[in-house]
Amino acid sequence: MPRVCVIILVLNTIEIMPVQISGYKYQDDDGNGVRATTLIQGANPDLIVVLDTSASTTTKFSGSLNVGDMNNDGQTNTILDAEISALGSLATYLIKGGFGSSRISLIEFNSSSSEVYNGTVEQLDAAAKPELLSKASKLKSTGNTNYDAGLQKASDVSLAWGSKKPNIIFLSDGAPQQDGVNIAKNLKSSGANIQAFGVGSGAIKTPLDNIDSDGSAYIFITPEELSKSLSGKLSGAVLSSISFLEKGIGGVTIYVDTNKNDKFDAGEPTSTTQPDGSYSINASIATGTYNVKEVVPLGYKQTDFPDTILIKTGSEIFTNVDFGNTLTSATNNGAAAFIISGNTDIGSLLSIIKTKDDPEGNGKFNYKWLSSTNGVTWSPLSSTSSNYTIATTDVNM
Repeated sequence: MPRVCVIILVLNTIEIMPVQISGYKYQDDDGNGVRATTLIQGANPDLIVVLDTSASTTTKFSGSLNVGDMNNDGQTNTILDAEISALGSLATYLIKGGFGSSRISLIEFNSSSSEVYNGTVEQLDAAAKPELLSKASKLKSTGNTNYDAGLQKASDVSLAWGSKKPNIIFLSDGAPQQDGVNIAKNLKSSGANIQAFGVGSGAIKTPLDNIDSDGSAYIFITPEELSKSLSGKLSGAVLSSISFLEKGIGGVTIYVDTNKNDKFDAGEPTSTTQPDGSYSINASIATGTYNVKEVVPLGYKQTDFPDTILIKTGSEIFTNVDFGNTLTSATNNGAAAFIISGNTDIGSLLSIIKTKDDPEGNGKFNYKWLSSTNGVTWSPLSSTSSNYTIATTDVNM
C-alpha cells in the first residue's frame, strides 16, 4: 500500500499597523523621575484631597478605563469610583516622586464634610494595605454639594498642621449650593495652592474657576483622563489648567527600537523633540512588543523612561510616553601638569611640555606667553603656540 505524506505549513502572519506615539522630554531638575507640575508644589509637600461624595456621584462615568466598584456599593464605574481610583494613581505618583512620607489628608464633602484620613501617603493599615485607599474605599454617595463645607474642613486641617503652603486638590461633579469662594480666598491669601477640577458632564466650570488658584479649573470627561492627570501624565486640554514646572528639552532623538539592539539605527521610526520637549512619531510598525528609547544627550543621565509598548491588530495610539533627564554631576579627579624647558638667553627656545594627562581627558590646550619685570605686572607676548623664542626686545621688559 502506497504511503501518503501530508505536509502542514503553519504560517505566522506579521501585520503592519499604523502607530502614533507622543510624549515629552523634560529636564528632571530634582532627579526624582517625575515631572514637576503646578498640581503639587513644594520640596516636602503637604497635600489635602477634597472629594465630592454627593448623591450625584453615583452617576455612571465610563471610558476605556474600567475602574469597577471601588467602594463596594454594588455599582460600578461611577463618578465616585473614578475619584477613588484616581486617588490611588495620585498616591503612586507621590511615592514614585519620593513624597511617600509627605502628609496627606482625605476629606469628603456633600451637605457637610468629614476628614476620612490623616497620615502619610505610604502608611499601611493592619492588613498591610495602603491605609489612604482603605479609608477611601468606605466612602458612600449621599447629600448635596457644599463647597463651603469641604473647603472649611481643608482650612481646619491646614491650620492644625501649621502648614504654610498646603496643596489642595478639589474634585466635584456638580453645581454647588454654597460656593466656597470666601473660604478659598482666605486659603489662597495664606499660601494654599488650590487646584480645582470637575468630574463628569454635570460639573460646572465657573464655580470651580472661582476657587482655583490659577482661575482655570478643568473638567474631566473620562476616568482615564482623570487618573492620568493625577499621576502627572499631562497632555492635551488639561494643560490649560495644570502647568509643567520643569522645562522641556528640545533637539533630542526619540525612536522605536524595532530591531531590539538597544541603539538607534537608520530606518527606525524616529522623531526629534521640539523646543518645549514634545515629540510625535507616526509610523507603520509590525505587531509586537517594543521599547521606545531616546538618545541621551551628553552631560545628562536618564531618570524617567516609559514601559514597553504593545502593538496589536488595529491602529494604535500611545500618549504620555515621556522621558526625564537630569544633569550629571561634574567630577574633578585632578588636572594636567606642565613644565617650561629652556633658559632665558637671547635666542633660546622655551617649550611648554605636558608631564601629566588630565584624568577626565585633555581636550584642547590654549597657550599664552607673558612677560614681567617685577613679577607682579604681566604683559602678553605675541606667541600662542607651545614654543617661544626669546628675542632681544624681550630683555629688561
